[in-house]
Amino acid sequence: MSFYLDLDVEQYSLEYITQNFDKRFLSYPPPKESFKIQKELKGLHNQTRIAVAYLQSDYYISNTKYDEYWNSFQNAKEEKEKKSHQLNYFTKIFDQYKELDKNLKLIDPEDLNFFHLEPYLKPLAYHFDAELSAYGNYQNTPRYYARFGIARLGGGIPDHEIKYVLDNIDKLNENLNLYKTNTKPFLKEWELDWHVFLSLCWKLIETGMGEISLYISNTLSKLLNIPIPEKTVVFNRNYPALNNVFSSVDKHNYVRSWCSVLWVQIIASIQLNQKSKAIYYINKLIDIYLNSSIDQSYVLINRIVEASVLLNKLQPSKENNMLARQLFILNCSQVLNEPTECVREKGLVVYDFCKYVLGEDI
Repeated sequence: MSFYLDLDVEQYSLEYITQNFDKRFLSYPPPKESFKIQKELKGLHNQTRIAVAYLQSDYYISNTKYDEYWNSFQNAKEEKEKKSHQLNYFTKIFDQYKELDKNLKLIDPEDLNFFHLEPYLKPLAYHFDAELSAYGNYQNTPRYYARFGIARLGGGIPDHEIKYVLDNIDKLNENLNLYKTNTKPFLKEWELDWHVFLSLCWKLIETGMGEISLYISNTLSKLLNIPIPEKTVVFNRNYPALNNVFSSVDKHNYVRSWCSVLWVQIIASIQLNQKSKAIYYINKLIDIYLNSSIDQSYVLINRIVEASVLLNKLQPSKENNMLARQLFILNCSQVLNEPTECVREKGLVVYDFCKYVLGEDI
């Protein structure tokens, strides 16, 4: 199943992006206004959507220790001391989450209920407080958190970043057309910057241009579908052309690359009111994970759980509900291995799971 964009790709240019960039971001609006604009544009990253909802919930407001943490960080005499304080806060929650996961991993997914998951929600407030109060200015309520930073669209998107990505997408598409008769273009190392491509995709979504993010990510998905047989033998697993194009991807784990690309396609499709596409991409992501023999990290599996929750939000059904439950329990059996990103994302997925799988009004 393939999806094609209606807009003529000839329009995807530096000039097009500059003209269509939402100018309200240029004045560096305060967080409240910035999130209001992104919500209007349907440009919130999924984790940002969940975080904003959680930070305005009773679970956060009733349990916040922001002022206490803020004072402890302000009293820290050196940066080393501040980092030590923050790590201590994170580690306490990390230990709590590991114990909660341990208690849940043997539960029948059908029996999973709010009683099991509510204990994750209060410590999440402390984790956010340790994150938000350590650096920057004091935040009054409501507080905000963004997956990739709050003010990064202020001043626009750098021209050189846009040209770098679009120029190379043009070259890649030219070679993809050649690939039908010649496999050589992707046998060499292109050494392009993976993070610049993904960063631009998310910035474009944030400012309301998901159609270009879909165009870029569609090219990336084509590269993921082209196997490099010589490297597949060496690595003893699927080795796609994308690995030879980008220098900083995880060349041992094509599932991780698919996860990055498909999340762009999911959120861009939602922005463009193309729910059927979003559902297709979510199912594709889950299928790729389930059909892979590669051991995945806790945080990646958690992002698969996150996708399954969003699937049940977009298309509620007994099957999708049970799938989310099964994946949640599966992730609880994995090793929660670090106290920052893993813990924060786990807490956010638990909050969303309670709302859109368990149906809790929280």
